[in-house]
Amino acid sequence: MKHLFFYMACLWLAAYAFPIQAATPAFPTAEGYGMYATGGRGGKVVEVTTLEDDANGTIVGSLRWALKQHSSFPLTVVFRVSGIIDLKADLRSNRTMGTTLAGQTAPGDGICIRGAKCNFGGSQNLVIRHLRFRIGLKGDTAFAAGGSIGIENAANWIIDHCTFGWSGEENMTIYDNNNTTVQWCILHEGLYACGHSKGARSYACQWGGQTATYHHNLLAHNVSRTPRFNGARSNDFNVLLDYVNNVNYNWGKANSAYGGDIERSTHRANLVNNYYKPGPARPGTSDSYFVQSSYNSAQGTTKIAKWYLSGNVMEGSSNADITTNNALGVDRGGHPSSVRDSVISKTWFEVPYPVTTQTAQVAYGLVLEKAGAFPRDTVDRRIVKEVRTGTASGKGTSATYLGSDGTTQSTNPYYNVTKGIIDHPSAVGGYPTYATYNTVTDADHDGMDDAWELEKGLDPTNPDDRNQYT
Repeated sequence: MKHLFFYMACLWLAAYAFPIQAATPAFPTAEGYGMYATGGRGGKVVEVTTLEDDANGTIVGSLRWALKQHSSFPLTVVFRVSGIIDLKADLRSNRTMGTTLAGQTAPGDGICIRGAKCNFGGSQNLVIRHLRFRIGLKGDTAFAAGGSIGIENAANWIIDHCTFGWSGEENMTIYDNNNTTVQWCILHEGLYACGHSKGARSYACQWGGQTATYHHNLLAHNVSRTPRFNGARSNDFNVLLDYVNNVNYNWGKANSAYGGDIERSTHRANLVNNYYKPGPARPGTSDSYFVQSSYNSAQGTTKIAKWYLSGNVMEGSSNADITTNNALGVDRGGHPSSVRDSVISKTWFEVPYPVTTQTAQVAYGLVLEKAGAFPRDTVDRRIVKEVRTGTASGKGTSATYLGSDGTTQSTNPYYNVTKGIIDHPSAVGGYPTYATYNTVTDADHDGMDDAWELEKGLDPTNPDDRNQYT
């Protein structure tokens, strides 16, 4: 099975690494605004051969070193090892020539990145696939600043089949971008009482971008920001966002999502055919709703976030009406009464790159089957099982936490109760091991298995054939 998966990766590399043609997707299943990111197409291939890391990127074969190579060319990073990369400092990469991180090429159980934040702000034409980003805690005790991944002021990028979790800040922080897609990913178990200077967190993500698509993702066991929609703020002037076929499980507040703040021009969002399943942290109650539309009095009555909702399902809520009439699932209580009706759009906001869409019920099954980095590790398999069964295994391990004032100790409501909200990765077994096996031979180091190249009529001794057509 692993060999088949690698051969599929070879096919993708061969098809992907030729000079850009009009309307060529990043890979066959890429969809949404970021689907045409060019990544490393037509450029160089660099291999990650070690799990070691140093803050300066001087270790040859390390991930940090690899991202520093061939700065004037598009770059495809392939992995020759599986395991945990324990970052010694934040990893920052802002390449503009195009970058692909091909996690699916790791032989064996795959890659997990921990210890510090990965920041790809400023990147252009970025493709990230089949990697796990779980920042955790430094040395398993000290707070690790930042989320597991951050991307701001970037353009033309897509993240596909990745996993993000165990962050003391947002698992993903994504905004101030153009042409964004996050698809088929898992975001799980943001850490609650973990030493953040602002107090307790457990945040799934902040998602934004002027033109952004978020589809077929699983968000599970997070108290809040599931997601927080960034709105028209900072460099996101005119927002047109597509949020489609996502699955949200076991969030901790009445609003599974909130946002849409307007400090700039317009915010328009489609929330279509998403599946919401309350869990132990907040069983279905009459006040559960899809999104809280944010409002600030400085906006006045002309700058109002607009939301189109259709086909969303709230499982287990005693207020069944919000499934049959999605408009009732938008909390508009903070808006002046004179504009509350205008918050809801009766028509879909047309987007140039719509995604293949299923009903919420069908998408629920597909997301649980396919989301996250493959091959799935024990953590992702546990998460999916708990979503299916409506259960949780994690509990809080810190009785109190320091509040944002730096002096007040607050009681942890999740302490020693099994509601799926955790303070430390050890509460759910910690990091698994990732073995390297089923390694391949790649004599010309072009990212493609020699046997596969021979099968397809390519030359396993010629690295330049990676840029040919298939």
